[in-house]
Amino acid sequence: MTQMTAVDDGGPLREFFRLLILETGNVVSIFCGSEGKRVPAHNVLALQRNEYFFVGKCIALSITYGGPGPHFFSKSIARYLCGESITSPELEVPDYEIREKIEKVSKVQTTEQLRVLLDSEELSFRFEFGFSAPNRELNLEDKSDIVKSLSFHYLVYANRAELDQLMDGLQLMQQNSTLFRPLLQLTTIPLLTTSQMLKLFKPVWSELGSNKREEKESIILN
Repeated sequence: MTQMTAVDDGGPLREFFRLLILETGNVVSIFCGSEGKRVPAHNVLALQRNEYFFVGKCIALSITYGGPGPHFFSKSIARYLCGESITSPELEVPDYEIREKIEKVSKVQTTEQLRVLLDSEELSFRFEFGFSAPNRELNLEDKSDIVKSLSFHYLVYANRAELDQLMDGLQLMQQNSTLFRPLLQLTTIPLLTTSQMLKLFKPVWSELGSNKREEKESIILN
């Protein structure tokens, strides 16, 4: 019997990391938010067990060894993990009720409307994230700062310990943020269509009537 040595080009390892990353993004005790907008969930027990660190390490290892990136973090969280500044975080707050209240603040048109809304029971939670300025001192111009403060609190500051532990596992990402950020967030690159593919290349036909000509026509036209 002839013994043959199997050749491993990294396929099994990449498949392992693909399944690992797929399952990681769906662990509800670690992450929350809709698909493509995942945010670390606040979980003290997971923090104590260093689970966020291990998740970050798994992601870094997957990318290092040719596996996939997670592609499930929200854009703001991806930027934070890569050490970049965050813009427009209000649309990515995972809690629907909080996001709805933030949207109400963003839609007020007058100073009076803003003060009435902030003075209501619905927005009483604003004191929890440190925005304690008296209503009489607030004007419509302060609206964007209020929206940003609310959004940053629920998207980043409330989960700061989890994010920082995740960053510890992702260390190498911060060194190449431009390169790695697209691997962390959901991308919307359109698929290449058949017609676009045909436009990229010009076939070199064999002599008309030859067997090779028939083979090429079969491949290209079918």
